[in-house]
Amino acid sequence: MKRLFSLTVCASILLSLTACSSFESRSRKLQLGMTREQVVKILGDPYSVAGAKKEANGSTIEVLRFGEKKDPGVYAYFHNGQLVQWGDQQVLQTLNAESKSK
Repeated sequence: MKRLFSLTVCASILLSLTACSSFESRSRKLQLGMTREQVVKILGDPYSVAGAKKEANGSTIEVLRFGEKKDPGVYAYFHNGQLVQWGDQQVLQTLNAESKSK
C-alpha cells in the first residue's frame, strides 16, 4: 500500500513537470497559416478568447490566449481563421512596433 502511494505521488510530480515543458515544446510546432482548430489541437486547454473583431470588409480577427491565468500565456492571432502571429505579450509588442516603423 505504501509503495502504491509512493508511485502515485512520483507519477503526479512527473506529470506536472512535463506539462509545463511540453507546453513550450508544443508551441514550437505552430506554423503560420494553421487553422484555429489545428492550433487548439496542438496547444490544448486551457485557452480563452482574448478578443475578436469583424472588420468592415467582412474579415475576422480573433485572439486566443493559451495557458493558466497565473502564466504569461501564449497569444495566437487569427485572420479569417488562419494563424498569422503568435507569442507572449512582449514578443507581440515588439513585432507590432517593428511593423509600424517600416
